[in-house]
Amino acid sequence: EVPIQRRHVAVVQNLLCPHKWPLSALSLYISPFISRRVRLLREIMADVMVERVEEVMDDSDFDEVTAEECDGDIVTDSSVSEESLADEMKELQIEEKPEEKKKEDEKEPIPEGDPEMVDLEWAFFIKLKEAPNAVAAVYLPELKRRYKVAERRSKATENRLVDLHPADRSNAEDRQEILGELLDKIDQALDIIDEHDGRSLPAGHRAHLEARLLQSMNAQMDCIHRILDKFDVIGEDRDAANNEREGLRYEIRFLDMLYTEIHDSFLKSFLDMEW
Repeated sequence: EVPIQRRHVAVVQNLLCPHKWPLSALSLYISPFISRRVRLLREIMADVMVERVEEVMDDSDFDEVTAEECDGDIVTDSSVSEESLADEMKELQIEEKPEEKKKEDEKEPIPEGDPEMVDLEWAFFIKLKEAPNAVAAVYLPELKRRYKVAERRSKATENRLVDLHPADRSNAEDRQEILGELLDKIDQALDIIDEHDGRSLPAGHRAHLEARLLQSMNAQMDCIHRILDKFDVIGEDRDAANNEREGLRYEIRFLDMLYTEIHDSFLKSFLDMEW
């Protein structure tokens, strides 16, 4: 047998003690659990700030400006129109790069799946855990396709939530909020798949774990759509809304435990550990 490397032993010893991990290791562990939207927003803001700092540093001509002139360049009115914001961004030469943002009507088409695989149940992929690489690898492209389908469906679900437009401090607004929290938790399944996409894992392990994540995603999105289909039934019934919230809180906690377990399994598989 190939001896386990020292770094593997260290991981085994500390796997159940994350409070002892160095920051770099802890960051690797928790990175899939950061909301995709929050992480994307941070990246965009960081890129904009870096570009502006570089432009200022490259400019050797610094003109003195008065406080009144400075105030005139800053948008402080929260009710400013989108046109005014666009003008300000244009003056600052902040433009969205075409490759960073595609138009919504130019969605990347989802590839057609193998007719013999598109109707396979999730249980089939989950049972591939111990399958030889040559066998399990055949089904990974189908899971990639289903990943894109789930990602597209998540966006459509988000749009349905946004389109509710509930009144401020209403029962509907509270329900929209908890459904949004559940959707954010659901999307972490895609983060975990992305996090481990470039790592060398047995094909059977990857198929098993990705199938469990995608299955949980679709099941929970089904739950959200069932609620949205009959969203007006509860109305302003606070007791019914509270019961619904408690049930959704339970689902969020369940997904949190499930995703942590699957993320651990990805790491153990990568380190040739049993799980």
